[in-house]
Amino acid sequence: AYTMSKYGVSLLVRGLAEELRSQRIAVHALWPARTIATAAVQMLGGAEWMRRSRRPEFFAEAVRALLTREDPLATSGRWYLDEEVLRERGELDFRRYAVD
Repeated sequence: AYTMSKYGVSLLVRGLAEELRSQRIAVHALWPARTIATAAVQMLGGAEWMRRSRRPEFFAEAVRALLTREDPLATSGRWYLDEEVLRERGELDFRRYAVD
């Protein structure tokens, strides 16, 4: 069910990107490359998953990077991992976002 829901979102991104392009609205999907330290991760994976997760600020920075692109329409309809977006921006050291 989880995989199918992600697949569905991915298809929606492609379809909406084309539908909204004429209105100059860009649509992207952003997925975390690792778990993000949230209450859901704590509930599902406990202390071990939390320890291996990244702080929520990491994902927030990736969102900001997508929203402030010079020409978001040029990449509309694409799916990204948070790490990919931040690397494109020049950020290579992600240690400060580590929970542990």
